[in-house]
Amino acid sequence: MELLELMKERHAVRQYLSKPIEEDKKSRLASYIDSLNKKYGTHVQVFFDEKDAFKNATIDYGSFSGCTNIVVIVGKDPVISGYVGELIALKIQEKGLNSCFVAMSYQKGIIKNKTAKAKGEKIQCSIGFGYGKTSGFAHKSRDLKKMLIVKGEKPEHLDEIAEACLLAPTAMNQQRFRLVASKGEVEIQKHGIGFYTDFCLGIVRCHKDLITGAISLD
Repeated sequence: MELLELMKERHAVRQYLSKPIEEDKKSRLASYIDSLNKKYGTHVQVFFDEKDAFKNATIDYGSFSGCTNIVVIVGKDPVISGYVGELIALKIQEKGLNSCFVAMSYQKGIIKNKTAKAKGEKIQCSIGFGYGKTSGFAHKSRDLKKMLIVKGEKPEHLDEIAEACLLAPTAMNQQRFRLVASKGEVEIQKHGIGFYTDFCLGIVRCHKDLITGAISLD
């Protein structure tokens, strides 16, 4: 599946079926997460079949039901953590599963006690995932004209890059970023103040780098 199509198909899903994830998919996802941790210096951890994954946890936005699988994104840098988190979310989608980023407070959450953190690391965010009851719905995007600055000649593949960036999930759909195109390059900059803006910046940069071929999903 082409990357743009994969990005278009991935939506926030909060209601899940009781259908378990196949062992082969579990193994491949765990191996993928391990490879990303080694490459980017993160400490992401995945928990499968945790019936109480969301028990006693304060959810900042949205409610979950039936979700027993969770990726806990642990790292020192929120931008890098968002970058890695989106690679994982897209890989989950590629495996035929659904997901949703969850900005959670684990003050009483069971998973908090099971999550390892080294000095300087923190839980940046998490991803609930599994077989969704639905495939979710596309979010509404801001007007691209208000988010794009082009200086000089229009860079190659700018339209595709812009489309991919607008498809990137952001906290409460704030989209606190802008695209600045100059000298043939496209830079994603944080624009405005909001919840998890640094983490979301990493997600958007991930989409841009996937489309330009700077990285791959493999």
